[in-house]
Amino acid sequence: MKRIAFFLLLPLLAAAQKRNDLAEVQRDVAMMTDEIRNIQKTVDRLNGTAEQTLANAAKNGAALANVQDALNQRIAAQEKNFAASLSATSAKVEQVSNDVGALRDTMTDVTARVNKLQTALADISAKLDILITKPEAPKPEAGYTTSATPPPGMTAEKLYENATKDKRAGQNDLAQQQFTDFLKWYGNTDLAPNAQFQIGSILFNTEKLDDALKAFDLVLTQYPENQKTPEAIYMKGMTYLKQGDKPKALVEFRAVSKRFPRSDAGRLATEQLAELGSKPTSALPPRKRAPR
Repeated sequence: MKRIAFFLLLPLLAAAQKRNDLAEVQRDVAMMTDEIRNIQKTVDRLNGTAEQTLANAAKNGAALANVQDALNQRIAAQEKNFAASLSATSAKVEQVSNDVGALRDTMTDVTARVNKLQTALADISAKLDILITKPEAPKPEAGYTTSATPPPGMTAEKLYENATKDKRAGQNDLAQQQFTDFLKWYGNTDLAPNAQFQIGSILFNTEKLDDALKAFDLVLTQYPENQKTPEAIYMKGMTYLKQGDKPKALVEFRAVSKRFPRSDAGRLATEQLAELGSKPTSALPPRKRAPR
């Protein structure tokens, strides 16, 4: 009986099982439908976001283009302003350069005038020294007598020649006295400036520097613009230099190198200026030759 009941229930059980399976499938379909709806909503939302992003990108591109145009215009304006400023600055620099050149020329002219004034002041000072103090006449050497008139047969040429020979022989005192007598007896001849210069040269060689300066000054004051003028000025400079008075020596060297640049004394003065670190006033090539 139980077996019969069991077999009768089998179809019912199978039908119930099918109904349960169908219900589960329906539930699964319903869930999938919900998920599909959610996915569709998500896709719709993403599409909207993408469209909005594209619209914003288009707006930003237009704004960026506007910014680029404005920047380009600003750069162009700055370039124009810079070019104008550079041109104005170049003009000012050129004007300043011209002003500096003119100032340099003016300073050169002023320096030349100052040098002239220094030379003139040195000449005035030398003349004042001569007026204040005159060199004493040297005492004659033993065995040499002087008189108011030259000895019989003693000509100017012979006396000058004798004095020159004695100087070369180292008889300085005798030579100095003979040159002094020459000036006393033949002071108006052409050799008078030479005799006065030789007296200064003897005094210079014998270290009587103050007397040497006065003797050279007499060449310049008593016999102006004579053939010994350049050498007398040069030897004044050498005497000052030997005394250690460099500024006065430079004044004399500049004077002779400027006034007599082509003379032997002028060339020697130019060499001295170069050795003393002063700019020479003559560009002529130097030629060494000691004045006699």
